[in-house]
Amino acid sequence: MSPDGPISSTILPPRKFLTKTFPTRNSLSSQIITDDHVLEISSWISKIATTCIEDNPYQFKLLVRGSRDGFDVSTIYNICDKVSNTVIILKVKGTGEILGGSLRFHFGDSLRLNGNLKTEKRCYCSNSFCEKPIRSVESAFSVEEYETARGDDSGFGYF
Repeated sequence: MSPDGPISSTILPPRKFLTKTFPTRNSLSSQIITDDHVLEISSWISKIATTCIEDNPYQFKLLVRGSRDGFDVSTIYNICDKVSNTVIILKVKGTGEILGGSLRFHFGDSLRLNGNLKTEKRCYCSNSFCEKPIRSVESAFSVEEYETARGDDSGFGYF
């Protein structure tokens, strides 16, 4: 290096950064549950002891939502009848409790859905049929919101 010598340097072209967008897993559109709830539900479906951490093996496609489609049980039945692999999530009016399960209208007598879920207090949980209590109170309730979704194992999940 000589202080009086010419300076030469190689100028490289600017780097090009490639950005690749990947589909988001569990892109949630549920008004009731979070991504963590979706992962926990997926664990229950898969019958594994630990909660799925990030790889949700199920896709949940929203079929019916109370605030969008109505709160009458017949609406749920008309849309979901003969649709396999369905789950329902309910938010109990006044308590904020979240209940759910595989969609059967009487859930083996542990959860009964009747009439208009929002305006009539005719939904009922019975803990006598369950290994673990569903809720602490066995009284009739109405629903603030519900969502029904179809689940399968074809990949990226959402509600």
